[in-house]
Amino acid sequence: MPVTIKDIKHFFSLADVEQVKSMQLFIVNNNILVSYRTIIGILDNNDCWHITNKKYSSSTSKQITIFKRSNYHVIVDDEVVDSMQAYYYPNGI
Repeated sequence: MPVTIKDIKHFFSLADVEQVKSMQLFIVNNNILVSYRTIIGILDNNDCWHITNKKYSSSTSKQITIFKRSNYHVIVDDEVVDSMQAYYYPNGI
């Protein structure tokens, strides 16, 4: 089911949401990478995306591949994404 910017704003209770191309991929609050409604990456203070190595659907994997081609990134365990999210958003999103 397609997700819209409005859905993501409501889901994360944040106003700053940018859709990446025409994909179901969104950048929330300028530093959270979301596919559909799942956090799959966090941008660090050095403008490097930390993207999970966890396997999701084939469409999410395809979106991650496209995103990685044009963005500085490292692939990390899902726990790293979770801990970075906790660091940047200690009170949750």
